[in-house]
Amino acid sequence: MVRPSDDVIAVRAAYFERVGLSCRYVGHPVLESGADRGDGSRFRAAHGLTEKDALITVLPGSRVGEVRRLLPIFGSTLNHLEGVIGPFRVVVPTVATVAAAVAAAAAAWPGNPIIVQQPEEKYDAFAASRAALAASGSVALELALARLPMVVGYRLNPLTEALLDRVSRYDR
Repeated sequence: MVRPSDDVIAVRAAYFERVGLSCRYVGHPVLESGADRGDGSRFRAAHGLTEKDALITVLPGSRVGEVRRLLPIFGSTLNHLEGVIGPFRVVVPTVATVAAAVAAAAAAWPGNPIIVQQPEEKYDAFAASRAALAASGSVALELALARLPMVVGYRLNPLTEALLDRVSRYDR
């Protein structure tokens, strides 16, 4: 993912302006985030990890509701994964608003989770990791920019899930 060239931007702007629409390239903040510039060696050194330590990044979200819904599912997934692939380490980048809940839940997960809150350390963790498990959202764009293989999860709130379940039964 790179910013389009000035020539490409000009051609796109001209297309819209021909039909009477003004146009301006704004970009996407993820492109400027630094997600593609993490330092995996720095992360591994800071946390005592060797190159042989398999590292999985887990990103359960930044909003209280999504974190509450996804933490148990992600924990269960990690427990299952440990039985399939063997031991690994886990890093959980989070934000201050949900850090306490994330740390409490992650304490019961396999992989002796490392909790981080700084964006630079998150991007270093991406570079050091072999895969990620993430909540649906803009973090998926960051992971794609970092070229980290990922599984993206989403869980509806219970009321929406019940409503959709009921509606889908009428279609059968």
